[in-house]
Amino acid sequence: MKGISLALSLLLLFFAGGVVGETTEESETIRDDIVYKFTFTHLYFSKEKNGKVRADNALIQLIKNETTPRSEPFLVGKNFLNKTAKEIDRDFGKGFARNLINLREGVWMGPFDSIYGSHLVKTSNFKEARMPEYVDVKKEVLLDFLLEKKQGQMRDYINSLKDKYEIKINPEFNYR
Repeated sequence: MKGISLALSLLLLFFAGGVVGETTEESETIRDDIVYKFTFTHLYFSKEKNGKVRADNALIQLIKNETTPRSEPFLVGKNFLNKTAKEIDRDFGKGFARNLINLREGVWMGPFDSIYGSHLVKTSNFKEARMPEYVDVKKEVLLDFLLEKKQGQMRDYINSLKDKYEIKINPEFNYR
């Protein structure tokens, strides 16, 4: 029983993001053998326009529940749904996804630096991608197989019809 409570405590600590204010190298790493999915929104502040300072001020404004601060448009969007760490790093720069691993859901955090500037981030979902059940995969594969087989039969039938006929198009016929 003691082992179960220790395991449960470690899981809760991991998914809760550790003790508030505490960060360790272990808690900030994303395991390579697990695919995580993140759903989040962000506000972007360009490097060229004093982004770090503006992001700090915007975070204060958000904490005080004032109006949403002005930010700049980000090339790949504002809201991201079920993105893997690899996809996030592709859009924001290598290592950016590590910033999201310990964030509390529904709370604006940051600023986090990317290759483009500073970002305030609010996650709404963080989960491990699940491995589909064999039964579900089996159904999908069977459906794909049957559909491909049917399409192949239809293609063969149409080709056999084409072989029986000679098709000539009148060059003077205007079909446009």
